[in-house]
Amino acid sequence: MKQKILKNIELYIFLVFSLVAVYFFYENKYIPSLDGPQHLYSARLITELLQGNDFISQYFRFNPVIVGNQTSLYIMALLMFVFPAWIAEKLFLTLYVAGMGISFRYFIRSVRPGGTWMYMLIFPFIFTSLFMLGYYNFSLAFVFLFFTLGYFKRTENRIGTRQLIWLTLLTTLIYLSHAVVF
Repeated sequence: MKQKILKNIELYIFLVFSLVAVYFFYENKYIPSLDGPQHLYSARLITELLQGNDFISQYFRFNPVIVGNQTSLYIMALLMFVFPAWIAEKLFLTLYVAGMGISFRYFIRSVRPGGTWMYMLIFPFIFTSLFMLGYYNFSLAFVFLFFTLGYFKRTENRIGTRQLIWLTLLTTLIYLSHAVVF
């Protein structure tokens, strides 16, 4: 019973930290950053290309070679099908903050299955200077990195075909987000 109460308290504290971390995105209409507007512009171009805009198609096309550093652009482009750009950016940043908290929690719980609250230390490190400058792909790659490391730790003694497929998919997501983290 005491274990269940502690687990619930831990979950509530984690949720409170997550909500406090994303609260500041919603205080202002726009989020100032160095590269944020460029990401929104590129995501809008992707949205227009996917919608078949003939004018944009005269000047831009999709690169047939799969390269990294694009995950945030496609996520924001998908969000822009439903929301305006300024909301799509906020939702993407909310996904990033939540993803960092959850992925780091997953990683720490993979290393210490008995449980520890050490994963709460990620919250001050979510807002790195590179993230605040708008390097969204670089920051997002760490979400996939922590999931990959956690999954590897959980399956390191029983690597089979299924585990290799998942590890390949996760490392591909790291690469597509940002090659330097890869």
